Amino acid sequence: MDVLTVDEVAARLNVTALTVRRWLSAGSLGGIAVDDRVACRIGVKDLEAFIDARRRGGVQDRAKRPPLAS
Repeated sequence: MDVLTVDEVAARLNVTALTVRRWLSAGSLGGIAVDDRVACRIGVKDLEAFIDARRRGGVQDRAKRPPLAS
């Protein structure tokens, strides 16, 4: 499985890492917690689904996921 860091996703989407973390906390973007509370990875397929949902008008069409534990 190809995964990206928060910083890599932020760079791809031209947003801040804080914005990506907010999407993760809200459950809009799927992520995998790694070791500690701060580190996480985002699957490339999760990112593609997130981008596709945003293009279609919002992430509300995605299946609900529990927010990333913080």
